[in-house]
Formats: sequence, structure tokens, C-alpha cells
Amino acid sequence: MTANFIGQSRSPGRRVSFENVVERLYGLGRDTDGRLANLRKKMLYARFGTMLEDFDSLGGTCEFAMFHQHCGVDRVGLLRFANIPVANLARAIDERFEKFRAGEVSLNIDLPRRGEYIARQPDYEMQFHTWQFEWEIERDTLRDNLARKWRFLARKLIEDFERGDRLFVYRFMAGAGPADVARVARAIRKHGPATVLWVRESGAGNPPGSVEFVEDGLMHGFVTRFAPDNRAADFHVAGWLELCRNARAAWRAARGKNGEAAA
Repeated sequence: MTANFIGQSRSPGRRVSFENVVERLYGLGRDTDGRLANLRKKMLYARFGTMLEDFDSLGGTCEFAMFHQHCGVDRVGLLRFANIPVANLARAIDERFEKFRAGEVSLNIDLPRRGEYIARQPDYEMQFHTWQFEWEIERDTLRDNLARKWRFLARKLIEDFERGDRLFVYRFMAGAGPADVARVARAIRKHGPATVLWVRESGAGNPPGSVEFVEDGLMHGFVTRFAPDNRAADFHVAGWLELCRNARAAWRAARGKNGEAAA
């Protein structure tokens, strides 16, 4: 398929900055007031919720899930807050997450910092936020709860692949290359017509917000910047919104050409 880019300026020198519009309308500066944060979330969801509901996370890091949540999209997902090497992600998808679906997955529960339990799945080198704390629940109880929850979520994820009505975002991780991500996309396409959006930071030839179809079921997209490693919540909201807007438009157009139902 011929590569195409969306999100570049139609008229050089006259581009209206989507980023500036978002920041002015929704006040996306750093604000620690909880009430204002909730108001921003409601306003963002009212404006962008329909668009963002078409996306889900394949992990990589938690950045996209945190952005999603910041914009009011709260849903459960097996990989939403997961960190998993791309090669192991492809293997898990090839195996249809069989160990998870059968409730046979091994699971370690750690307390690395701030009292939050972190779940680790050694077979796939997966690490998950649990958002559960040591003063709230016993470790063994949490392990049993997670095993049941993941059994359900693994089945749900395979069903989502089969329907193919969402864009699945994989945020770049060190060591992941185009061939690795293509393997993930092809593994998913064995289950259904789902599409993967591999997100990287913008650079020369890849402006912020641009997207590229590289093959059926796989898009590359570019965001202004990623959150720093030591400040996970400092993601670039306007940049992610612009990327999602352009990616969704390209994805819907491709689905129409392929005779698939529009989301």
C-alpha cells in the first residue's frame, strides 16, 4: 500500500495550531486542583470522547492509558496499564493469551514503591499497575482477584481483535523496531480486521500528528513528544489528541475503502 501522511500543513505558513486551540479552550496547563482537573476531564470527554472511544492500548508503557484516562475514557483492559516487550506481546497474541484465559498464568505481586502492588507475569515479562495498595488488600487476595479479572479481560481482548472496531495503540519502547511491531499487527490480523497504531516521537520527515499506513492493519503515528521517564503524567495532551484525530480519520477512510463498517 502506498504510504500516505495526514496532519501536515495544507498551506505552509497558514497552519492553525491545533495544539494552541486545545490549550486555550481546555486549559491544559499544570493544575493540581482536583476540581479543576475533573472539570477538564469532563470538558475533554465532551469534545473528544466519541473519537477516543475508538482507541485501546496494547501497552508498551502506560502513557497512552494515562492520556486516555485524563480525557475521561475509563475502561478496563488487559494491557491498558501493562509494560510488555514487543516480541513477547506478539507471542502472547499468537497464543491467544491462552494461559490468561485458562486461569493458569503465573503471577508475582511486588511492592516496589509507594505501597502500590505491582503485578509481574514472568512468562511474558509483563508488568502491570494494579492501583491497589498494601493497606487496602492482602497480597494473596489481590492475586486471586487478578487471576479472575485477567481471565475475563483476555477473552475480551481476543473478541475485540475479532470485531476489529478499534485502533490498538502501541507506544514505542526501546528495542522495538518496525519488524517487531509488524509481527504484532499480523498476529492480531489472524483474529480479525483490527489495526495497530505504533506511536513514536516526531522527527525529520515525520511531523507531529502525522500518520502513515505501512501495510493493512498497521499504521505508524508521530506525537510531539513522550512524557519523560521520571514524570509519567507529563504527557503532551494536545499532541496526543491531534495524532488520534488524524489516525482515526485515516483508519475510517481505509475501512470504507475495504468495505468494512465505519466505526
